Amino acid sequence: MPSDLFTMALPTATTAASIASLTLLSFCGWGPGGGGGGGPRVDPPRWETAEWRETGDWDSDPGDPDTEPPEWDTDPDSDSDADSDTDTDTDGDSDTDSDTDSDTATTTGVVRSSIVASEIAVSESNTCAVIADQVTCWGDDRFGMVSGVPTSPVRDVTLGWDFGCAITTTTDAVVCWGDDTFATATNAPAGAFATISAGTSHVCATTSAGSVTCWGSDAFQKATAPTGVPLFNASAGDQHSCALTAAGDTQCWGDAGAWTTPRVGPFDAVDAGRSSTCVQDNTGIIPNVVCNGTFADASPLIAENFDLGRNGALCLVMGGDISCLGTTTTPPSGLDDERFIDVAVGQSHYCARSGAGAVTCWGTSERGALGLPTAE
Repeated sequence: MPSDLFTMALPTATTAASIASLTLLSFCGWGPGGGGGGGPRVDPPRWETAEWRETGDWDSDPGDPDTEPPEWDTDPDSDSDADSDTDTDTDGDSDTDSDTDSDTATTTGVVRSSIVASEIAVSESNTCAVIADQVTCWGDDRFGMVSGVPTSPVRDVTLGWDFGCAITTTTDAVVCWGDDTFATATNAPAGAFATISAGTSHVCATTSAGSVTCWGSDAFQKATAPTGVPLFNASAGDQHSCALTAAGDTQCWGDAGAWTTPRVGPFDAVDAGRSSTCVQDNTGIIPNVVCNGTFADASPLIAENFDLGRNGALCLVMGGDISCLGTTTTPPSGLDDERFIDVAVGQSHYCARSGAGAVTCWGTSERGALGLPTAE
C-alpha cells in the first residue's frame, strides 16, 4: 500500500455510528476578502487580520490594496513557512512566531477514515464531520473551532474562515462558533431555518417559506439579501451570495460580475464561490453543472454533484469518481466499495464521502486538518 495512504484517527470521544440518511455539506464558495470587484483574487494560505480579509489593504493607506500581506506564501499546497519573522503570538503557545511551531506541521497525502459520517465540511485549516447528529472537528483550534463545537444535535454544518455554523435538529435554530471577528456568532438570527451557508466572512440562512437572512461582513452588500420575492437554498460565497427563486432561477447579490448574471432554470442547487457561481441542472437525461464566471467556458460539465472551493477550484462527482478543475491536486479514485457521492473543497485539502458514509481526504493541510494519520 502506498506510504501516503493513512487511516484517520479522530478524537476518542467520538463514536462511529451508522447513518441511514447521508448528506454531505461543504463550506460553499471560499476565498479571501480582496479589495475591489472583478477578476479572481489571490489566496494566501492564511492571514491573521480582518483588514486584509475584507479590504485587501494591509497598511493604513485606504483605497490602495496591497499586493501581498507580510510573509506572503506563493505555494499553499506545500507550506513549511520556515521563515525568520517575529509575529505576535497568535496560536497561544507563548512564543512570537506562529509559523514555526509544531502545530503548523504540514501533512500531505491521502487519508481514509473508518468513521461513518452523514456530513463533512472543510475549510483552510479544519475538517468537520457529523456523526450520529453530533459535529466533531479537528485541525486548527486557535479560535475554538475544535473545542468550541456545539454539543446539541446539528445538521447542515458549514465552515467560513475560522468559524463554523450549523442548524440544530431539535428546533432548526442557527448555532455558530469559532472566530467572531465579523459577529457571525453574536449576530446569528433567531428563528427556525431550513438551510444555512457560510462564506468567507458572512453567512446566509433560508427559511422553508423562502425568507433569506444574511449576517456578518456586508462588504459589497453581500449580506444584504433581496426582499419581496421568495428565495431558497441561499449560498454565501466570497464577496457575493446567490439563491434560487421558486421557479429555480438564480438571483445573486453582492460584488457584481459575470458570476452574478442571472440564469433561468429550473435548477436544483446553486453554489456561490470566488468569482464564480455554479448550478446543478438535472432537467436532462444527463445531470450537469453550469457555471458563470471562472468556469463558464468549461460549462456544461457532466456531474451528479459538485462543490466550489475557497481556493478557486471546482470539484465534480460523477459515477462514483471525482474530477477537479482549477487545481493541480489529483483526487484519489473511489475504491470498489467506496464510490464517492459528495465532495468538499477546502484551501489546499479536499474531502469526499462515499455512499456508506466513509470519509476520504487528500491534498496538503496544516494544523492537523487531515486528521492524525497512522499507517494502515
